Amino acid sequence: MIIIRKAIREDIEKLWDFEKENRLYDRKIMGRKFRKFFLWNFGGSEKKEWINNIKKILTNKNCLILVVENREKLIGYALGKIYNFQDPRKIGHMEEFFITEKKRGKGISSRLMKKMKEWFKSKGIKYVSLEVFAKNNNVIKIYEKFGFEPFSIHMKAKIK
Repeated sequence: MIIIRKAIREDIEKLWDFEKENRLYDRKIMGRKFRKFFLWNFGGSEKKEWINNIKKILTNKNCLILVVENREKLIGYALGKIYNFQDPRKIGHMEEFFITEKKRGKGISSRLMKKMKEWFKSKGIKYVSLEVFAKNNNVIKIYEKFGFEPFSIHMKAKIK
């Protein structure tokens, strides 16, 4: 049985496992050039900094982390944030959206996205944005299925 619930502190280590899995997937999709821009390691200070950031997010009323549980085992999560700009508009942003590879293609991401959109709507958000790597065509198609459209292109260059 699939349960979608708000994340708690005890979920943080598993969320870190998802972060690592997601980074490895991104490296595979992006290829060798990707490593020039994202030289991540999975331990030490980076892990500590990531965990401290997640702890702050868990207590922030403008953020929500939802986890997906299947038979008491976490299989995915989503992280949404609300940004208040100088004008009265608030914008929602999907910082993370992840289902472990073994559980993809079973409609779980649709249920998770629906819950995240419900939360944004309950907070008065009319628009939600997210970022996805340009070469990640499979994920782009999924986000388009959820109603997202390409909006801008974020580019990087290595200075030689």
